[in-house]
Amino acid sequence: MVSSDEPFAAAVQVVAPREASLGAGLSAALSARGWWPVRREVVAGTSSASPVVLVPEDDAGRPLKDVGALASVPAVCIASADVLPGLLGYAERGAVVLHRDAPFALLVLLIEDALRGARTEGRAESLRARIDETRALRTLSPRETETLVDLMEGLTAADIAARTFRSLHTVRSHIKAVLTKLGVTSQTAATALAERCGVPRPLHRARAQFTNCGDVPPAARRRR
Repeated sequence: MVSSDEPFAAAVQVVAPREASLGAGLSAALSARGWWPVRREVVAGTSSASPVVLVPEDDAGRPLKDVGALASVPAVCIASADVLPGLLGYAERGAVVLHRDAPFALLVLLIEDALRGARTEGRAESLRARIDETRALRTLSPRETETLVDLMEGLTAADIAARTFRSLHTVRSHIKAVLTKLGVTSQTAATALAERCGVPRPLHRARAQFTNCGDVPPAARRRR
């Protein structure tokens, strides 16, 4: 992989709605790092001559029209969990799909990795898994979701009971329900699943909510 510190200039199309501040921010960041971003607000007119970074929804969550009609497979798609199922076709053909709530600086590094030809195998399968996990999270009741967030903070069942004025038996029942609905066998697995799907930790965001791009790339590790 080419180091992101080396001079590098190439055209890249950033396709995003006018009201998508993420699209504007990514264009500015890529330009500052030596890329030549071209902003487009509609899918029509995109060229297959340069890679595409697709932000398929605006700040209010409204999706782009004809998001599946790109002339070529985008190199990167950045979206919320609600839009992930619509991007599966792109992932099957090699696109990297990232969660829009990942830290911005890390998003930029991951986009650069993808634009420079990072590995593509297994992305569609990983995205399907993230979609299934997101759907499982949505089956949790409000109290079960609160319990999961408490577990992400590192609290024990006794800690949660004391904090929320519930009995220990009730808290353990909620934890058991969380594990069952998420299809995991341990609290560690449940919290890891929640982080992958973008559930924020108390007091700070999860490190990054990737969907199908694998682990943090070497360039990102060096900068954390």
